[in-house]
Amino acid sequence: MNRKTFFKAILWLAVALLLAALILSSDISEVIDSLKSITLPLILICAGLQLLTQLLLNYQWCHIAGAMGLKANFWKMFYINSKGNLTESITPGAKVGGEVVRGYLFKSEFGCSTADAASLVAIQKIISVGSLILLNLIALIFLPASVSFLTPFLKGVLLAVMVGILILFVLLLFRPQILSNKAASYDFKRPALQKFQKGLIEFSEHAQKIRSGKILLFQLALSVFIWALFPFKLMILVNQYRSDINPLAILGATLTAYFIAMIPLSPGGLGVFEVTLSSLLIMFGLTSEQSLITAVVFRFFTFWFVILFSLGFIAAYDLIQKIKKSRAEKKQPAHSDIGSEIGPEIRFES
Repeated sequence: MNRKTFFKAILWLAVALLLAALILSSDISEVIDSLKSITLPLILICAGLQLLTQLLLNYQWCHIAGAMGLKANFWKMFYINSKGNLTESITPGAKVGGEVVRGYLFKSEFGCSTADAASLVAIQKIISVGSLILLNLIALIFLPASVSFLTPFLKGVLLAVMVGILILFVLLLFRPQILSNKAASYDFKRPALQKFQKGLIEFSEHAQKIRSGKILLFQLALSVFIWALFPFKLMILVNQYRSDINPLAILGATLTAYFIAMIPLSPGGLGVFEVTLSSLLIMFGLTSEQSLITAVVFRFFTFWFVILFSLGFIAAYDLIQKIKKSRAEKKQPAHSDIGSEIGPEIRFES
């Protein structure tokens, strides 16, 4: 067993023990009572907000693609993102698997180059993750001092890491030519390195298009709003039990759970996310039963509901495409032998 496997096994064991301790410390009757507080109107509101999140994410992809000069149909893009969502649900940790699928489908469905598809994925991820870090940074700075686990040392380390990542993302968006010019100065012989070199150059060109006008500002605002919908959903659920928790604490708990769930331990971060979020909610004053129910219900809408909806949309989209193809084939005239229709060939001899 190598170090990486050993480290993952230790983390898996720690997550399993924490989840078991959380379940064992909960009273089943109180869990049922907490679950009863999740009413039908609340379910419909959470489902509607999650659908809004998926539609806005899809619009973001389409808008970035359009700014790059790619023609992207909204519902075809939604189909691609639905397949990406399914891949993410079975890929451990971060969304690398989903982005690979998206990149491949962008190339095949939209007829763009590999470099264009890779640039689209990279730019969307930089904007999205950058906005997530920015929100985390705001939450960390203004988080109430009552959060006991956030020591000055830990806060300083987290601030330094977040600022460092943001600086890197700013350089990638505003000074990508530093990398592309450096790559262009080399005369690579291997085809793979030549493709990578070409990709960096094209990424620099696409990043420049995104920076023009108000495109980047709009994308950052849209991405911040999309991410803000997640803690808003959690706040709605938490308010069923307590309404005095600082909204910034809810924001910090949500985004921290997402960051930790990106560690490649389990498919879609299952278990890791629930344990992290439940533990943080307990620190904010919820009982273990309330924290467990809140984390599970929140996870249902942001994970399982997305999977079910994606499966339904993919099936419906494929069915519609088959029907359209069948109708188009029926409209085409049947091929026939022209010679048999006009009779035997007539020859004129002089």
